[in-house]
Formats: sequence, structure tokens, C-alpha cells
Amino acid sequence: MDQDHITILRFNQLRAHGITHSRSFINRMVRAGRFPPQVELSSMAIGWRLSDVRRWLADRPVRDRHISDEHKVRISAADT
Repeated sequence: MDQDHITILRFNQLRAHGITHSRSFINRMVRAGRFPPQVELSSMAIGWRLSDVRRWLADRPVRDRHISDEHKVRISAADT
């Protein structure tokens, strides 16, 4: 089995992968389908599969890395 698939990252560990957004912003991105879904670890804990986070980072267009995701989600929320 792929080790990345079974490795779960908690919110604090996302920073080590270059994801510096706030918890509330990441939750909005998850709801908008713009960030990998969370994995429920218990009734009080969630995390993300490392493989999903790495795929999300790799799939992001280079030009999007220069525009804040927060700005883009606000724009897309205004469009709906």
C-alpha cells in the first residue's frame, strides 16, 4: 500500500507542505470542492490524506500560485 495514502496530516502539519491558509479558509475551500476532503479521525478530530494534499498541490496551475486562493474563493462565492 502507498505510504502517502495512509499518512494523515492534521491542520498544523499542512504548513510543512506550504499550505498556510487559516482553518476557516481551508474549510470554505473544502466545501467549494477546491481542497481535498477531510478524513474524520474521531468525533473531534479530522485530517487530510497526504496523497490527496500532494495531488492537490501538484494539480494547481502555476499562475494560480500567484493569486491568493482566498481572493479566488471570494470571487467564486460572489458569482453564485
